[in-house]
Amino acid sequence: MGFYAEKVGPRLVRCLCSMSDVAAERERIVPLARGVVLEIGIGPGLNLPYYDPSTVSHVYGVDPHRGFLDLGREAIRSCPFPVTILSAPAEAIPLADSMADT
Repeated sequence: MGFYAEKVGPRLVRCLCSMSDVAAERERIVPLARGVVLEIGIGPGLNLPYYDPSTVSHVYGVDPHRGFLDLGREAIRSCPFPVTILSAPAEAIPLADSMADT
C-alpha cells in the first residue's frame, strides 16, 4: 500500500465518519448492543465510546486495513471492556459461527 492508502485515506475517512450527523446515529444505535459484539469494520474505533459497558461484555473488531486499526489504538486501550482486534476481511472472519450476540 502507498502513503495515501496507509496514512491519508484512513484519516480522511475518520474525519468524515466523525461528523455530527454520523455521530448522532452512533449515539442512537450503538448503545443497543448487548453481550458479545462483533463489529465488522471497526477501523479507528469510533463506535467504542458508545457501547454501554454495563451490557457489553466483549467487542471483537474486524478490519483488514492496518492504517485504520492504527488510528484506533488509543480508543481500544481506554475501553472499560475487553476488545479483541482481528485483522481480517469480513469474508473470512476467524471466529466460530453464532459466537456473537450483536
